Amino acid sequence: MGSGPLRRLAIVAALAIGCSITTRVDPLPSVSIPSVCIHENEAVWSKQFLPMLRDQLGRHGISTTVFGEDRPADCRWHLEYEAQWKWDLAVYLRYADIRVFDGDALVGRATYDARDGSGRLDKFGHTDEKLAPLLDALLAAVNRAAALR
Repeated sequence: MGSGPLRRLAIVAALAIGCSITTRVDPLPSVSIPSVCIHENEAVWSKQFLPMLRDQLGRHGISTTVFGEDRPADCRWHLEYEAQWKWDLAVYLRYADIRVFDGDALVGRATYDARDGSGRLDKFGHTDEKLAPLLDALLAAVNRAAALR
């Protein structure tokens, strides 16, 4: 391959590989969720993640309680999460997966994935700035009927 346009295109393509940040949201259905129980993930490095998650749910009118190993029997709606950070000039949220269940059925999920975003500067920033739009999309239809009353 010479030094022409094809070579430049190959270089740009090579640089673009490994430079993606993806989000995926499978929103919750239009239901009323007054409260949700959150399974505390002790493996999550940032101890601010859980309070931040609770604050975001509260913005949507959902109260929260936290449980350890055993989910309380009276807890219909519950949430599980994973989150990972990485160092690259600064610590940044590398991955977050938030799953909402109705009983044992997975009914909603939001994922932020910057594991392939090594060359992107927008991977940096506050975790709550990454979470807020995900949770807004996840919970867009929740409690809507109650809010309209």
